Amino acid sequence: MSLLFSSGIALLNTYFVPFLQDVLGLKASFTGLTMLLLGLAGTLATRSGGGAADRLGPPAVIVRGLAAMALALALMPLAASVFSSAAGGLSSGIAVAAAWMLAYSVAIPAIQTYFVRIAPESANIVLGLNTSLLHLGVAIGSLTGGLLADASSTVRYHPWAGLAFALLSLSAGLVSFAKGGVRKNRQNAAAAASKS
Repeated sequence: MSLLFSSGIALLNTYFVPFLQDVLGLKASFTGLTMLLLGLAGTLATRSGGGAADRLGPPAVIVRGLAAMALALALMPLAASVFSSAAGGLSSGIAVAAAWMLAYSVAIPAIQTYFVRIAPESANIVLGLNTSLLHLGVAIGSLTGGLLADASSTVRYHPWAGLAFALLSLSAGLVSFAKGGVRKNRQNAAAAASKS
């Protein structure tokens, strides 16, 4: 899940400034401020994602975050095309990009919490492995984005390539959650059987 998640993020994040400028038409003079505001919003979303994971449980936050991330990635190239007037395309594109950034930021602490809860006795090892997979995903996503940019001479469709990774990550998460539920039911049944 983490490898695919970070691949989908890095695929677009690595080329986000060209996407903002070349696809959405953001002026270079506003790029720094836009990135700062999006980054601050992402920081707040990460904080709220941790609280949401505590209240709702990590799987619920991960599924919602990845689903919202996938939806935003699906809409992002369309936001500039459908609303082709300069202001409409730019503002809708920035809004969808912000939704993407917020969605993945909310999911990050939930993913970490999920892995710690799976193996609390091995939390250091699990988090270390997860961090390694996140970094490998950044490399894979960046490489994929570079190959896509070379092949197509545009970054317009990078969100759709990121969407593929997001959907694969969501699928991996759903499989993991289902297996975790089965494992927990078996443990509960074994505990109940040992008491009787």
